[in-house]
Amino acid sequence: MIIFELREYFLIFIGNYKRGQRVAGFVYGGLEPEMEIRGAFSEYVVQEASLVFRYPSTISPEAICTLPLVSVAAALGIFHEMHLPLPPAKLNFNFLVWGGSTSVGQCAIQLAKSIGCFVVTTASPARHEYLKGLGADLCFDYRDPNVVSLIQEATNGQLAYAFDCISEKESIAQVCSTLTTNDAHLATVLPFSTNVLPVNITEHRILVYTIFGMERVLFGKYFPANPLDKEFAEKFYKLLSEFLLPADVLKPNRVVRMPGGLNGVKDGFTRMMEHKISAEKLVYTISETRTSRRPLCSCSSLFMRFYFNK
Repeated sequence: MIIFELREYFLIFIGNYKRGQRVAGFVYGGLEPEMEIRGAFSEYVVQEASLVFRYPSTISPEAICTLPLVSVAAALGIFHEMHLPLPPAKLNFNFLVWGGSTSVGQCAIQLAKSIGCFVVTTASPARHEYLKGLGADLCFDYRDPNVVSLIQEATNGQLAYAFDCISEKESIAQVCSTLTTNDAHLATVLPFSTNVLPVNITEHRILVYTIFGMERVLFGKYFPANPLDKEFAEKFYKLLSEFLLPADVLKPNRVVRMPGGLNGVKDGFTRMMEHKISAEKLVYTISETRTSRRPLCSCSSLFMRFYFNK
């Protein structure tokens, strides 16, 4: 899956922000003129002050641009939908992250660990040590034919919470097989699909664009405005600013800075097709794009990134 995303980091105008502070956030990247959404391939973007967050100078703009979308997506599932308490609360639950090397998966591992969960995840074996460094207690190869029974054994048959960061038919079936408690919860990230789950499992479908508090029509499906999702995102971004980032509880993705702005996108696709991208982000600086047209404005630190979920 490839998602385009833009970040603007030094645009501070209103709210509790001061000129020169570093902030991050994300904007809707589509083009919907009737909703005054103009896309995001630009050097400057506009976002509400409540939907951006400060980040420390120890984190680079290239690294921080990997967090705003995926961190709130993971948080929506874990804290808002499944109603687990926000950090620094502590629990003693088992938590499964299926697809731990994906961007959402990496955040889900760290957030679940931040509240004391015993975190089990799946990924290619080459990523296991990296994911353990993020907080995973156990890692299993998702291609292992015995992966379900291994997870059941590791959690003593007491697994009630899972986040499926792949959310395809096969992965959902496997995750459901690991959730054997009477009141289990599963967060998924493809809200357009239709899933039939066992009666003991409640599915929580995550659509991160609901944090903007506006209705959306995506892939022919209507999604109403959800003010509660926006309220949660504002709360979570405040927690990022004040605790999760300063205390190094949540780390950004590993990044590879790609040259040439949008002109270098083809090289990124080539890397993806050659299976050279995994558990990292390719980051492009918009201002480096070569164009025959005169630019409308000078460069600010605005980045585009690709998600390569492997």
